[in-house]
Amino acid sequence: MKKAIYILIILIILLSFASCMSKPVPKAVSLEKVTWQELADQNKMESNANRYVTFETQFLGTDVKALPFQALYPQIASVILMNHNEPGTSYDEKVVTSLDSFLIGLPQTDEANKLMSEGKAGDTIKIVGRTEFVNAGFGMFKHLLVRVESFENMGQ
Repeated sequence: MKKAIYILIILIILLSFASCMSKPVPKAVSLEKVTWQELADQNKMESNANRYVTFETQFLGTDVKALPFQALYPQIASVILMNHNEPGTSYDEKVVTSLDSFLIGLPQTDEANKLMSEGKAGDTIKIVGRTEFVNAGFGMFKHLLVRVESFENMGQ
């Protein structure tokens, strides 16, 4: 009797784990040219996830305001967060943060480090990357993240 109850409990646990699991969503394969504004739409964060995109953005340096979140959420810990804005838009570096639009996560490479140290605020950066909806901290940190696969600094 104890063995039967033990087996029943194990089966219930296994079934509950199986019901929580879902099939992985296949990665998008076709590159879409999108606008900065399209990705910045806060109402479309989830529907913009799992896209392979290219777009232009205005470089503003390291996103200092987003840095503390990297320590809290492992989903964004492995990237360099680039502060950005819509190309051609005026900005005040004290108030602009990608937390207001969407996150751009550069890979931790020498090329990305060079951009962050030598890039000039206002440079136009052409990005190619994959979008991901980050829903961390029990839903308290929701953002669209573009995981950059390649980029090009096109200057001002």
